Amino acid sequence: SEMTSLSKGFREKLAESFALGRPEVKLHQKSTDGTQKWLLRFPDGQEVESVHIPEADRGTLCVSSQVGCTLTCSFCHTGTQRLVRNLSAAEIVGQ
Repeated sequence: SEMTSLSKGFREKLAESFALGRPEVKLHQKSTDGTQKWLLRFPDGQEVESVHIPEADRGTLCVSSQVGCTLTCSFCHTGTQRLVRNLSAAEIVGQ
């Protein structure tokens, strides 16, 4: 709606078809090695985890593609939930 260089009708059409949002950060943890983990909550109340693992010459970013998981890993919050649904592309990018 703030992109006034686009027509109002086109902006309305974009708003109907696309969403840019970020989930709520419910918990943020940072370890002594710099690894960071976020527990994120989407507007529907579902939660996922995202993790950043820094290295000297690169970093690894782990984002969720689903709410819940079938693997039941004990170190991962997402693995403690039953598989609920796949995330939308916007939800994945929002992480």
